[in-house]
Amino acid sequence: MQLLWFSPLPPAKTDVANFTHRLAPHLHSMADVTFVHPGKSAKDISDFGADFATCTISSLSTQMMNQADLCIYQIGNNAAFHSEIFALAQRHPGLVVLHDRAMQDFVFNHQPSGLMGGGFAADTYRQAMGQWYGQSGLDAADMVMRRKIFPADIASLFPLFEAVLDKALGVICHNREVTEEIYRRFPKLLALTLPLPFAAPAERPARPPITDDTPIRIVMFGFMGGNRRATEFLDAWALSEYRDRFHLHLSGQMSDRARFDARAAELHLSGQITYHGFLSEAALNELIRSAHMALNLRYPTMGEASGSQLRIWANGCPSAVSASGWYAGLPDRCLRKIHIQTEHDDLLLLLRDLATHRINGDEMARYGFAQMSEHDPLRYTRNLLAWIARKGSEMTAQWTDCALMESVARSYAGALPIDFDVAIPPHLLRS
Repeated sequence: MQLLWFSPLPPAKTDVANFTHRLAPHLHSMADVTFVHPGKSAKDISDFGADFATCTISSLSTQMMNQADLCIYQIGNNAAFHSEIFALAQRHPGLVVLHDRAMQDFVFNHQPSGLMGGGFAADTYRQAMGQWYGQSGLDAADMVMRRKIFPADIASLFPLFEAVLDKALGVICHNREVTEEIYRRFPKLLALTLPLPFAAPAERPARPPITDDTPIRIVMFGFMGGNRRATEFLDAWALSEYRDRFHLHLSGQMSDRARFDARAAELHLSGQITYHGFLSEAALNELIRSAHMALNLRYPTMGEASGSQLRIWANGCPSAVSASGWYAGLPDRCLRKIHIQTEHDDLLLLLRDLATHRINGDEMARYGFAQMSEHDPLRYTRNLLAWIARKGSEMTAQWTDCALMESVARSYAGALPIDFDVAIPPHLLRS
């Protein structure tokens, strides 16, 4: 099977690059695969591995694309990493691996040319909102464009994954609830749910003990956007009677570092916070293993499974998560759930329970580590390729039928450009 796998690759600062890196050895051994990345040269993927066939999107020829049995596109919510990949997927349909349900920020920031520059494609964003959600979508889009609200504020109600999947042959999800929602929107689109892959060590790493004479180490990592609740955690931490017992370690990128730093200084917590920047996978794993608790708060959630949570479990660290989206369905014994309605009080209780030894971290870490058996990268690759082998021709046939239906509907509507305020929603055409 000859595949083109489109994805950011290490050392790109996105976990989708790590996702591809985890699968690469298995894909390489089971298929004729070329990894196509949005970088400019091989220097941009120096951490990926010389054994794998790679090329840049800009160097990809039409002949290479036509010779491949299937193009597989990794699409996540960050336009900086996925805009160029998505632009190509629109012109040459393939199988989409959807890494986030909520694609609001992506569509808002996507440049149709695939080149990220100043501003955003306002017409494209507004048209997509009207096309998929009608007048209510247009009203919400206008509020975003007037800077009254942010795209993330409406991501739960208007996720916009429809705009990403409209031309796809099929879709892979890592969250069954998202797959079911896609089926409701695109009844004929072939979809498969697979557990997000993450390799775990043979044995659970040992945890550091919590002692009364050393700080309790809390870690947060990844892309720290506003939905990661970092500032909200500071507000609760500052009011805890045990505030002096804790030290916060941050790794990754923070979307509004200045605001966070100002709030930490205002609450007199700056001296208890260490920034580690963007770490290599090995260094990040060591940081997590040295922590007593990992905070993986996300609200609003982007809707898909969390590679960060799998990394926490694989490294034997207890964790606390926001009880929403994919996280809400996880077994309670594997983690501590922070409920959105009572977030402040729940965080205060978490800090109290950590400081007073009321949390059995070893048990929580053990149950979390046991979850990793479902996320084996080798099993993921086998199941993915087997499904493609079974469904490949059906994917193409279904897409052709849907494309024909849309063509007929557009011809019936007339030759003039479609007014997105009154257009027939394409998801109805596809059903």
